[in-house]
Amino acid sequence: MSISVLATDGYKFSMAEAGWPLRKETFYFTFRRGGAQVVPFDAAAFVRSLMPRASASDYAYLAEHEYAMGDAFKAAIAKGELVVRGAPNGAWVLPHEPIVTVTGPSALASWLEPLLLQAHYRIQIATIALRDRDALARAVSVVTCEAQRDLVRETLDAVKVAAPEIRVDVESYASRVKARAEELVTAAGDGARVFEVGLRAASCVEQHVIALEACKRAGITRTSHVLGSQRVGMVPIGTMGHEHVQRYGSDEAAFRAIKERRPQRSSFLLDTFDTLRSGLPAALEIIAEDPAARDSIRYDSGDKEAQYAVAVLRARELGVRPVHILEDGFDADQLRRFESLREKTGVRPDSTASAGGSSRRAKAAGSRAIASLRSTSSRRPESARS
Repeated sequence: MSISVLATDGYKFSMAEAGWPLRKETFYFTFRRGGAQVVPFDAAAFVRSLMPRASASDYAYLAEHEYAMGDAFKAAIAKGELVVRGAPNGAWVLPHEPIVTVTGPSALASWLEPLLLQAHYRIQIATIALRDRDALARAVSVVTCEAQRDLVRETLDAVKVAAPEIRVDVESYASRVKARAEELVTAAGDGARVFEVGLRAASCVEQHVIALEACKRAGITRTSHVLGSQRVGMVPIGTMGHEHVQRYGSDEAAFRAIKERRPQRSSFLLDTFDTLRSGLPAALEIIAEDPAARDSIRYDSGDKEAQYAVAVLRARELGVRPVHILEDGFDADQLRRFESLREKTGVRPDSTASAGGSSRRAKAAGSRAIASLRSTSSRRPESARS
């Protein structure tokens, strides 16, 4: 089986074009916390099941939305050459132990990440099934779609645990997502200032599409999920991931690569090494060289409010006005707090955006413009989170 090349996050395409699409790299899939967990599938075979296919219409859709891909990326996808090593079916893994490693052209190995991370759900279900049958029944009693129910049943078969009664309730799930999205839109004052970034947190693509349809009904028009955007009529978007900065080994080199290899507006992720001492100075220096481009800076970890205040001050000293993208871990209350901070610092609404995502709950951020919402994942098993 193969999957559309569009079934990943938008920033995977921009990072591929700004990197070395054919350079050999290794990606590791691990849990950072959560204790020992069981892998209910052959990890290497699972990766093989995710291999992408691409058509001329796929690449046309990408080009239409500012993700025109070069020959190197297309070759990496077409050849599909990977070395995959993974835990066998039934193996228990500890935090930081690799569940699977994927070595191959960076564009292809990177492309797999969002779909590979969806295996979290299967691992968590398998683990809770072997630890606590009562908790399992609570965790899977209601799922969001038939595809998610199939995943649960397949997972329980793999660990030889009888499946409890499972009810599909698409309507309730969609209603919850829509309510969260509407709250964010209200806090932002405009649906154009909110975007959704929940593909990696979903259990499957089908679940995420349901969430996107609900977000669209709430007035949100953009998502990081490219295939999802095509299916529901939204706009695919993306910023920059940590892998891009790690690939170059320095903030300035990574930022210049994205700036100099793609004609579209650039987004600079600040926190890979040190937000205030490395990421922010490098980003502002490059922005000051071409202030009319309206490039953005993206916050991801740490005290974002303090970082934002410093960034606004330093940008003013340089006479530049970057777009601020506040990402990860935001809810409507935090969005309202940042809107207040934006007003106090005198930043115009069109100069702050936010990106984030949710799985366990809707999250958002923003001072201008964009709050982000991870809208997926109905209910994560509480005792097996990673």
